Amino acid sequence: MSSQDTAPTPQPPQQQDVEVGVVTKSVRKRKTTQNDSSHGSFFLRVGAIAFGLGTMIYNGLEFGSFFEVPSTSSCYQILRGVNPVLQMIFTFMQMYFIFMNSRTAKVALLKCEV
Repeated sequence: MSSQDTAPTPQPPQQQDVEVGVVTKSVRKRKTTQNDSSHGSFFLRVGAIAFGLGTMIYNGLEFGSFFEVPSTSSCYQILRGVNPVLQMIFTFMQMYFIFMNSRTAKVALLKCEV
């Protein structure tokens, strides 16, 4: 190998300390890893989906009860109908994010096809 083929290794930055002298900082390796088979617990995702579906059913019932109050009543408020709809949209977006960004769900689907 010639000297042109090898690249010089980067040196860590140095800091001055009055009492000790020159102190070098060591470069730390990250202790996190990423693999293709898991990105969290499968049962945690299933529980989140079950909780999300229960929340959407409850919000649907709240939205239905909005139509039971007559519009001439003093208890009629438009936000009592809008709020459950917005909650359902938010819950659906969370569940969609959980399933679309989970590697375990993708691996499980691939294993089912084989």
